[in-house]
Amino acid sequence: MKRAFIYILGLITGVVLMTVIYLINIDHSYIILDSDYQIENIGYIKKGTKLRIEKGFPEGFTQYSLILNLSDSEKNKLFESDKWNLIIPYWLRPNKSNVEIEGDLYFKLFSFGSFWNVPKNMKDEVLSRIDSLKQEKSISEQERELVEMTDLLIKHTFI
Repeated sequence: MKRAFIYILGLITGVVLMTVIYLINIDHSYIILDSDYQIENIGYIKKGTKLRIEKGFPEGFTQYSLILNLSDSEKNKLFESDKWNLIIPYWLRPNKSNVEIEGDLYFKLFSFGSFWNVPKNMKDEVLSRIDSLKQEKSISEQERELVEMTDLLIKHTFI
């Protein structure tokens, strides 16, 4: 009888101790998304959504969880797996579709350096204007680099 009592007391102590250790080690940390994120080919998660931090990986990413509730009245296809702990990861990428870019509008008429598919008269005109920069007394750093690059391309017969 005494032996059974010690066994039961040890079992209860072990369960209580394991529960306390588990509760102490539970991480209740969450992140709040600071922008919209896209789940590739699936949909979006909006800015302000809270995700629970699950665990980090040495490869440079962290796993988060988001609990979703769906009414039982919704008709969706059931996916069954023979694996009891199957996890299907989805990668989130920042949604950049609404990023505003400011700057001057620039249309590139041809690829400098190749002049591929450019009429000869346009090529000659551009090279003439670059050549005229050599005659200038003071040119900008950017113009000087343009002249040097053109001379190098002509020297090696790329133009």
